[in-house]
Amino acid sequence: MVRLAHAFVSLLGLSPFAMAQTIPQVTLWKDMYYEGDSVQVPADNHCHALSEFQPDLTRQVSSIQIPDGIQCYLTEWECLGIIDDADTKIIGSPGISSLYNVDFNNKLVNIACLTPA
Repeated sequence: MVRLAHAFVSLLGLSPFAMAQTIPQVTLWKDMYYEGDSVQVPADNHCHALSEFQPDLTRQVSSIQIPDGIQCYLTEWECLGIIDDADTKIIGSPGISSLYNVDFNNKLVNIACLTPA
């Protein structure tokens, strides 16, 4: 079966790596001018605590860059799922956004970024 898959890939002229999908990344910056300490969070439809990443930017994020088609849920509460409530900020693409604009500067603890279906 593996040979058949490799033969099919060879027929298409694709490498096995080209068939794998890459997960888009959302970039979070400590600085409001998109410089300095930053982390990349996968837009994988899961909630992530900023403490999972290095450097730990918990309650220190000022700016966010979201790829086209991605929507992020920002919260300062525990990751219990993706909940749209009064305490959750929803930010979509395109481009770069300052968290000052949505009154969420230095409040971000958890983030969940969704890819389109």
